This record gives sequence, structure tokens and C-alpha cells, in this order.
Amino acid sequence: MTDPTAIFDATDSTFHGTANAGNDYIVSDASSLVHVAYSTITDAHCAFHFNAVTRFEIDHVTAGASSPAGPGSGVIYGAMLYGSGAGPNVISNSNFMGAQVAFDQESTNGPLTISNTFAQGRISILPTSTWLPADVAPGPISDAKPR
Repeated sequence: MTDPTAIFDATDSTFHGTANAGNDYIVSDASSLVHVAYSTITDAHCAFHFNAVTRFEIDHVTAGASSPAGPGSGVIYGAMLYGSGAGPNVISNSNFMGAQVAFDQESTNGPLTISNTFAQGRISILPTSTWLPADVAPGPISDAKPR
């Protein structure tokens, strides 16, 4: 997306790329909203790559694996969060698996609330993000996939 008024909204979806090197899947260089729920994203270098988005909501999503039990392989970033607005920006009830880097948050980002989310891989979030120990899921979220 490259239009600051663009809205991307996907629910009960399966996104499947062709490679895990050099290809990003849901990319926003400018948009007003990215909403993805009850979906899986596999075989991409990065499931989410945001350079500029006003707000985003990710709920019940497994990124980097075809199922909560099947991690992907290769150099996979679950989310490259490099620019977001005031939000609300929320990641909930989701899995970022098989990832060398689960979350990489850099640059200018609005507040991000992460709750009941499982991550496998390195995590780099900014001080403006909230992910309390009680909100870190101890294992994969089984219903983070299409219904």
C-alpha cells in the first residue's frame, strides 16, 4: 500500500508466498489501517512490513508457519514495524513462529499493545510498546488461523 487513505482488511485468510528470502508479504509504505484477523502468512521473508501506517490490528494470526505446530524455516521476520501512527496499534492472540526475528520495531512508531501472543525468535520492541510478562503466551495460540 502506498496511499495514506488505503485500508487493508483481511479475515479468515491464508497468505502463502513462494519463497522466504527477499519477499515481504503485507507491506505498507502508506495506509490508514491494516487489519488482519484469523489468518496465516507463510513462505515470505517478512509477514508484515510497515514503513508507514496510521494504525494496525493483528488478531489471531500465525505468521511464519503454516500452523501453530509447524514452524517455517529460513530467515523470516514475523513483523518489521518501522513506522506507525498513534494507533491504536494492537497485536493479540497471535503467533510469530519459525522466525529468526519475531518482532523488529525501529524508527518512529506509535504505542503498540501486544497481548496473549507467542513469539519464537528475537524480539526488539521500543519502550513505547507494551508487552507485559503476563501477556506473553507460554505456547502457541491454537486458534490463530482461519476459522
